[in-house]
Amino acid sequence: PAHAAITTLNGDGPDASNVEGDDASACDGAVTLLADIRLVACRPRAAGSDACCCRVEIKHESAWGTVCGDSSDDSFHAGNAAVACRQAGRTAGPGVQNFGGGNGLPIWLDNLACTGDETTLGDCVHSDWGVHTCEHSEDAGVCCGDLPPPAAPSTSAPAGFAARRVAVGDVLEVTCDVGFRVAGAASGLDGPGLFCARTFLVSLNASGFLAGGAAACVPVQCSPNGFHVEKGAFNDSGLVEFSAAARVSCAERHRATTAGRVDCSAEKFFDVQCGPDCTLVDESVACVFCDPSPCVPYLAPQGDLALGRGAGRLVGYPAEQTVVNPPFVSITIECDTGFIAASATAARGELATGFSVACDDDGFTGGRDTCVCPPGSIVSKQFDLSGGAEYFCVCDVGTYGTISEGPLECMPCPSGASSPVGSTTIEQCRCVAGLYGEDAVTGCYACPANSYSQMGSVSVSQCRCVVNTYRGGDGTCVHCPANSLSAVDSSGIDACLCVAGFHGINASGLCTPCPAYGTATLSEQFTLLTPEAVTRRQCYCTAGYFGRGTSGEPGYGLDCTTCGADATSEDRADGPGECWCAAGTYRMDDFFYGCV
Repeated sequence: PAHAAITTLNGDGPDASNVEGDDASACDGAVTLLADIRLVACRPRAAGSDACCCRVEIKHESAWGTVCGDSSDDSFHAGNAAVACRQAGRTAGPGVQNFGGGNGLPIWLDNLACTGDETTLGDCVHSDWGVHTCEHSEDAGVCCGDLPPPAAPSTSAPAGFAARRVAVGDVLEVTCDVGFRVAGAASGLDGPGLFCARTFLVSLNASGFLAGGAAACVPVQCSPNGFHVEKGAFNDSGLVEFSAAARVSCAERHRATTAGRVDCSAEKFFDVQCGPDCTLVDESVACVFCDPSPCVPYLAPQGDLALGRGAGRLVGYPAEQTVVNPPFVSITIECDTGFIAASATAARGELATGFSVACDDDGFTGGRDTCVCPPGSIVSKQFDLSGGAEYFCVCDVGTYGTISEGPLECMPCPSGASSPVGSTTIEQCRCVAGLYGEDAVTGCYACPANSYSQMGSVSVSQCRCVVNTYRGGDGTCVHCPANSLSAVDSSGIDACLCVAGFHGINASGLCTPCPAYGTATLSEQFTLLTPEAVTRRQCYCTAGYFGRGTSGEPGYGLDCTTCGADATSEDRADGPGECWCAAGTYRMDDFFYGCV
């Protein structure tokens, strides 16, 4: 039935995926195909190993692509692998940084830096979708563990039955999910906890049908009948759905409380919740007779940092004293220095630093208010030497100001500047990122074209060239030549490196395409072992091809020739002798013109 889980009480109940005749390869069970991630091209982690490793592919904008695992990007480390396995619904395992093989697919993620706690790979820090400096030989893989055991009962019964083989005479125990009960076990309305069973038994008869018990799990409902509230009544006598609440209203001169004395300004109602055993959950709230006039003790507002409220004090009474007054006598409350009375300010249309509370037949009701910080400021909290808490207002981000005689007044920083929380002077306003200036008073100026600065920069020299640009001889930031990239704050055209699919260095401002890139050739970045340590990119022949370039820069004149039918080679093969024939074929001659 729906909303239930199955437990085998006797019989083997084998998993349906392990029946005889399954002739799939050892790693077929590791292949995972989900809506947003798939683990494919699985192969044993090592010879004779039961562990399988697969290439990671994720879907973005309706297209499948790979994830870069290049070791120069700190590899596909344990945090990345843990998130990939979790997203695929499997237990964690190690990552493989150069699994490769995703030719023809886009490379969606590079510079991936997962903490291991994210839900999906897209939630991790990365270089942005589709931004990368990788090729498919660097595609990442993972060696995830098995599917984890179920942590909670399934809510889909058909899947539960499909995973079991049941023999005639086998008995199954069916457990309804939380919030559901066995149909036909009665309504549960005759008393707390009665007739609210969650389990029943079924068995397979000789005709091949499951029989012997109820066949449905129905939602739990609770009834107010039988839940007695002294001096209170339910607003609605109808049935209450599972986890929903039923409201109880207290009788005249009674208020809702958990214990002890309560004043007449307290709430007149409380809620009870429908629990899984078909009963309303009582949290020991009761309707208690409230103190009549004269009013019960009144305590001035207390500070609460989480609610953004400050404290107030009773005018004419010692600090922390509560007040008992006869009816129709008002008590004056003054908010602490820097705070204003929220409701009184809204009613008057001007800042009010205090309010009055009236005492009538129902207790302290009229004029109740809270102390809050003025607009543009927030509540802060500190402790005195005795450990007591003190609340005060400070200016929010981007403003500054101090308390004089009245409420705190926060002024905005000049245009193009901001300040940290609690700033008191305009000198604490600093130019925001992308601008510079000696101080915010004299002005903040935009960095030159193609450059950017950190917040608080005081000089144009702190404006750094942005990514894919370099600082030229005249001090300006210039875009890298076509088909090349650079890092932030690069200096000189030699900092621009050719992108994948091209070879050369940029001292001459030129990157040359690799011939038949992606089919017969790929490219890689490397650093020459010279005192200058020049970094450049070169082309090389892919697996199944061979060839070598002419003298000079690596990649120039490279001509890659196919190894021919039924033959292949490793990456970077430079001659026909490095090609080999597939199983069941042999080489035609020493010059290797194919296999037969």
